[in-house]
Amino acid sequence: MPNLLAYWPAADGSLRRLKRITIAGPLLFIGLLEFVRHQLLAADVAAPVALMLVGAVLVTGSWLFAEWVFGLIADLQARLETALAEAQRERARLLAVLDASADGIYVVEPGEQISLVNRTLERLLGLPREKMIGQTCFGHTLTRTRDGRLLCESACPFQEPTRHRYPTEITAQTANGLRSLEIASGRILGLDGQVEGVVHVLRDLTARKEIERLQDEFISLVSHELKTPLNHIKGFASTLLQEDVEWDRETERDFLETIDQEADRLTHLVENILEMARLANAQEGAFLELDWHAPADMISAVIERMRAFVDDHHFVLEMPASLPPLRCDRRTVELLLNNLLDNAVKYSPSGTTVTVRACSEAETLKVVVIDEGAGIPAHVLPRVFERFYRGANRQRAPGTGLGLAICRRVAEAHCGTLTAASAPAAGSTFTLMLPLEGPNDEQAPRFGG
Repeated sequence: MPNLLAYWPAADGSLRRLKRITIAGPLLFIGLLEFVRHQLLAADVAAPVALMLVGAVLVTGSWLFAEWVFGLIADLQARLETALAEAQRERARLLAVLDASADGIYVVEPGEQISLVNRTLERLLGLPREKMIGQTCFGHTLTRTRDGRLLCESACPFQEPTRHRYPTEITAQTANGLRSLEIASGRILGLDGQVEGVVHVLRDLTARKEIERLQDEFISLVSHELKTPLNHIKGFASTLLQEDVEWDRETERDFLETIDQEADRLTHLVENILEMARLANAQEGAFLELDWHAPADMISAVIERMRAFVDDHHFVLEMPASLPPLRCDRRTVELLLNNLLDNAVKYSPSGTTVTVRACSEAETLKVVVIDEGAGIPAHVLPRVFERFYRGANRQRAPGTGLGLAICRRVAEAHCGTLTAASAPAAGSTFTLMLPLEGPNDEQAPRFGG
């Protein structure tokens, strides 16, 4: 709003000259009234206020009244400017809150055009807000309910203003691909109770849905992995207990060795499940049982155990005559090494070699496990350490998708790292780096008991 006091000198001079006007100059008098009215109207003052001011001056001749009115207008202008500035600050705070939200938010006007979006929605849909503002509501194009219908065909807040919109699960085709979302809506009502806009809140469920899918698959895998060794154990034990059959010593021993191997396989599976549960609840148990150990003894012991159970692979150990001691939790580190070797055996053909190299570098123990398998595709490599994740060879290689996840977590618990490198048809290489000093008491996590 322009400053009304800037118009006062012109109006003041004109009104002073008005005192010298005689009855003989009515046309000049009317022209002056029009001048004052136009000056005030040009200042965005309502016509009734302008006429009141002119009338007051002419009727009472009071310049104090005119000055009071101009002062009143100046005060109103200052208050309006202050209120406008506060409204702008409040709007900026509101936009900052919306942008900080972890959920995507957008506002739709009665014409079903988008008028506001936050930054989370930009990231979620992979679109800049400039391309969304002014566009038609996403319910017409992007979002579908679980039964495949467009969202606006099932429930539109504008078409059904009295219907409450509970959170609804939908799928949306975005620039980032197909995503699972949950949408909730709230109506913006005017003073007359009519809908003036709708606020939509989108929550990304894609990651949660993927975890749920992996967990369901994990339960199925565990059921299968538990059932297989149990069936073998039950079958061979029942065979040995048959009273109407005489088995020679060699056959009995073969049966008993199979039972023993399947029991070990079952034990390994249960240990992995329990260890993953401990690692997932790392704030609720006892500290790692840290002590100084000879890494050469630990590595050799794990390899010898693998040789006892695996007869269709060759194991090669390349290690110096002596290695500096390692401060670690022996049980979890040996589990880590065992899982790495087990993974190498599962994903490489029979008759191939698994190579283990160990050395010390700059106060760090380095252990490298190399297999001669088919390799890991580049798009799969970043996910091999995720819980429950299993690659394209899941049908050929049994497992639960926990082994490498446990390996990575144990390495991190010791303030170390575990990385994977691979190429198709070139095998895989896993590199473990553990600080010889191990984690200090503040760094050591708490494992569930």
